[in-house]
Amino acid sequence: MSYATVADLVAEFGEREIRDLTDRADPPAGEIDATVANRAIVRAETTVNGYLAGRYTLPVPAEAVRGYVLDLARGYLYVSVMNDTVKARYDAAMKDLVSIGKGLMALPVAPATVPMPTPAASGMVVRTRPRTFGES
Repeated sequence: MSYATVADLVAEFGEREIRDLTDRADPPAGEIDATVANRAIVRAETTVNGYLAGRYTLPVPAEAVRGYVLDLARGYLYVSVMNDTVKARYDAAMKDLVSIGKGLMALPVAPATVPMPTPAASGMVVRTRPRTFGES
């Protein structure tokens, strides 16, 4: 499942910016290079999933993380220095993802449920004997 598309990048940041960031042909083709944009999206989705894994069942609903994916993908498209606005949004997304990964912040989705192993399932059995009064 994809959290974002090239169309989402264009809707969020404008056709001109995405074209300028993805059109790496020499000479420039004057079009959005979907391959370059999709590569940045996949990288951003992988980053997001890395922070969510273990806390949420993947994939999560796209609307819960689309903004993070778009801000990261936009940052990944820059081959030189990001401007202050792009860097601030990228850094904010990463800060939120770190907080989510640490459990300090939560997405508006159900957390992952990991079944606890039962003694029979784990193969481990602990036997104790009652303590005798006065024993150390």
